[in-house]
Amino acid sequence: MNNKGKISILIIVIIVLVQLIIGATIYFLFLREKTEPIKLKTIESANITNPKTQINDNSLENNDSSLTSFDAKDYIKDYTIFAIGDLIVNPFGAESRFFIVSISFEHKQADKKLPDELTNKTPLIKDKLIYYFSRLSVEELQKIDNRDIFKEDIMKTVNSMLTTGRITNVLFEQYVIQ
Repeated sequence: MNNKGKISILIIVIIVLVQLIIGATIYFLFLREKTEPIKLKTIESANITNPKTQINDNSLENNDSSLTSFDAKDYIKDYTIFAIGDLIVNPFGAESRFFIVSISFEHKQADKKLPDELTNKTPLIKDKLIYYFSRLSVEELQKIDNRDIFKEDIMKTVNSMLTTGRITNVLFEQYVIQ
């Protein structure tokens, strides 16, 4: 191939590249739908309300399962999740078995000092939770209906320990019996 052929190919490649750059520029500036970037948060700082389903304190305390639609963006405005973490417990009367549960608490965003209090009291809270779960048998832990009772008991216990606010819900992120 002579130099004229090489130059012709080079010109064609340059023209194609320029057309691709112009096309991409037009797409990104004019044709693409503009969306806002998603901001991710850690579970400790994720804020969580849903006016569309009218969540209120009573529905949260009663674990209202009638909420069918969930708009996380609205929920993030009024509530925060605080992760206590994993607990590993030997159930009562089961020497070779163990129970693992990951617990988080939901509370109102307006309770600004509550996360600090929960952080400071985490060892005390974990101690109470380990004691609570270690008094339960494997059979009691396995009953799905008991989980709502456990959540209520935990919420009452933790709220009795708090002075700057209160938790509105208990969440089990992991619940394993081995």
